[in-house]
Amino acid sequence: MLCEECKKNEATILLSLVINGQNTQKHFCSECMEKLKMSFVKGDIQTLHAALFSALITAKEEKEKYQCTRCGMTYKQFKDTMKLGCAQCYQDFEEPLKPILLRIHVNSQHRGRVPFMSREEQERMDAISALRNRLDEAVRDENFEDAAVYRDQLKELTKEGGGV
Repeated sequence: MLCEECKKNEATILLSLVINGQNTQKHFCSECMEKLKMSFVKGDIQTLHAALFSALITAKEEKEKYQCTRCGMTYKQFKDTMKLGCAQCYQDFEEPLKPILLRIHVNSQHRGRVPFMSREEQERMDAISALRNRLDEAVRDENFEDAAVYRDQLKELTKEGGGV
């Protein structure tokens, strides 16, 4: 996630503020956090106030901008619980969820679990799948000569790899 102040560096610091019972979070890079600390130490309350105020505005905009069309969950509710209400939430909260999913799963698209296979094994599995599809199509079209050829090829491929 990028720093919300400079929007250039990777955010490494999370600043949480609770104002009037509302939890607001702002992500800073170490450079911007250091500048914020220095302004506070020097007594430059305006810079500190501007940074905190922008966090409140951002939180209010997020709260109003994102809401699930199916279950009605707001993005703020998601941030508080870190649990989505339904499958539609993934689509309705796509923009703000992307950086979170990338950080956690390294990918924003679910791929499922696939056992590790060698390239040759994967190619064999793909060939078997394609042959099964052709066999089903040949049987559906009542082309039994081709279906017999596909069946024999499938037997050969499954015999080579120990069956599938």
